[in-house]
Amino acid sequence: MSAPNANNPPSYPSSAYSYLLNQAPQQAPQPPGQQPAQQGQQAPGLANDAPAAPRMLQPQPQQPQPQQAQHPMQQPQPHHQMQQLQPQPQHLMQPQPQHPIQPQPAGAPYSPAQVPAGVEAGGPPALRTGRKRDRDEGDMNDRAKRARLEELDDWQVAADVAPNVPPQALPDAPNPDKLCRDAIRAGDVNAFMALWTSGTLQDGADDFLDAAVSAGQTEIAGVLLQAGADPNAHTADHGDPPIVTAALRNDLPMVQLLLRHRADINAWHVDGSDMTALAASARHPDLAVFNFLLAQGAATVAVPWRRREGDEDREEIEEGSGSGMPYTPLMEAAGHGNIEAVRLLLDNGADLVAQDQNFCDAFRRAAKSGHFDICQLLVERGAEVDAEPWGHGVEVVSSLTCAAEGGNLAILQMVIQAREQAGVKLADWKELRYAIDCAVKGGHANSVLTLCSQQFELNLVAQPHSTTIAKQWMVTAIRAGNVDMMAALHQVLQSQFSGWQLDGHALCLEALAAQQQQALSWLVHDFKVDINAPGSMHGPGGIQVTLLMQASTTGNIPMMQQLLQMGAKIVVDRFNGQASQRYSALEAALQAGQQVALRFLQDYLVARGNV
Repeated sequence: MSAPNANNPPSYPSSAYSYLLNQAPQQAPQPPGQQPAQQGQQAPGLANDAPAAPRMLQPQPQQPQPQQAQHPMQQPQPHHQMQQLQPQPQHLMQPQPQHPIQPQPAGAPYSPAQVPAGVEAGGPPALRTGRKRDRDEGDMNDRAKRARLEELDDWQVAADVAPNVPPQALPDAPNPDKLCRDAIRAGDVNAFMALWTSGTLQDGADDFLDAAVSAGQTEIAGVLLQAGADPNAHTADHGDPPIVTAALRNDLPMVQLLLRHRADINAWHVDGSDMTALAASARHPDLAVFNFLLAQGAATVAVPWRRREGDEDREEIEEGSGSGMPYTPLMEAAGHGNIEAVRLLLDNGADLVAQDQNFCDAFRRAAKSGHFDICQLLVERGAEVDAEPWGHGVEVVSSLTCAAEGGNLAILQMVIQAREQAGVKLADWKELRYAIDCAVKGGHANSVLTLCSQQFELNLVAQPHSTTIAKQWMVTAIRAGNVDMMAALHQVLQSQFSGWQLDGHALCLEALAAQQQQALSWLVHDFKVDINAPGSMHGPGGIQVTLLMQASTTGNIPMMQQLLQMGAKIVVDRFNGQASQRYSALEAALQAGQQVALRFLQDYLVARGNV
């Protein structure tokens, strides 16, 4: 890195360059006729270490005028205290004799020579009477204003002198620490060095090291490390040590630099990504950083959390499984489908049974991601297919639920075969329901059909709140617009419930709210929903509307077009046995203030000749 000189000027960013220029001492403006202060001499009115006032808003000194005798009733008034003329009574508006008045410079006091001959001191009698009346009535507002103005400093007075000039907002003073971080992110080494050596920064080398590592600026990071930055420090932004941040970026030069400055190769922190640098590098298909760390002796197993300065009050468990341990390199490699890294870790003694804080081992991580080849490799190396499940509330973490979430039928069948060979029940109701939940949310229709097959003995009808559970599954599929999942659930629920039928109108309203046209079309045609029947999303007790009325209320033109194409009527009359009830999409759009929808319906009627 070449040092800036006269022939090689630094290329600072505009903000950083302006800030550095402003650090030079500003020379205060001098009154006319006064010599400017010499170098090393204090400028008049300024302390040696006081910053210069803004030049545009600094009051300019007035040219001194010769003092003249004051008239007894004509006291000098500062320019900023002159009041606006108020409307006067008619008897005061009579034209007065004109007398020549000599022009005076602005701000000069009035002299007796300016008072025209024949005019009494204090003005005409009527004017004196008006002033006396004002004093008798107690014009406290003007007096209070004058008292406040007299307390203002010169800068405020100068701004008050010109009330017609709008006040100028002063820009915020540049923050040197922010400018330094901006220079680091931009990779401007010259600007960083200028700010770093300016003596104006508040943050230390550790704070800027985190910014340099995150931005991949190896040269700047080297300067900070040479200046004493801690290679294992973490900031308030995130708790990852610098070496983990570099590994997450797959930045080999930065990792090498940090290790040369004695960074802890196995460092991690609970406030960060909960993994070491080797685990972070196992995410990437490019194994350059992974192989380098492995060659440098990075641990392939879970490393207990090491407390650092400021962690005295932390109560995280440092040992154990599934409660405070980091994500191991094998978990990360398996979860991200990096089979080559999995092989290397297994060859170097990686732990197959270790679980992360979510109670997932390497096999479950691979199953959740749907990586069948990695699951096979792990089983061949001795991994357990169906480890002990963990459950809390409705949530269950097991190999079955993880396989259902991943949606790979081959992995799901692997788990089923392992349980059949062990002679245990495939799943109880709690685990099976959560597995179906995971499959529905993941959009894996084939997994749902497998889990609801006869071998699992679902028997949904015998479970409490079975209809509510079934509706939740269907609504999840509708909102995702997954027609295949809707069809699979319809097939399953028909086999589970005798005379199975959900409220089709409520499901169609869900499709309207989610703007899922394919789901709406499937419900109308395959779910046999009467498109013109009134209903409510909230059951019989809710406000009854037709589907077209609901679409008109929300102004959803595409859904309105689809409904009209499928045979929806703008006005529907229904007889309930006692009286006729009219359901009008025109009235719904009008009451909701949907002018576009109202105009669309009117144009539709005109085009069909139904006006």
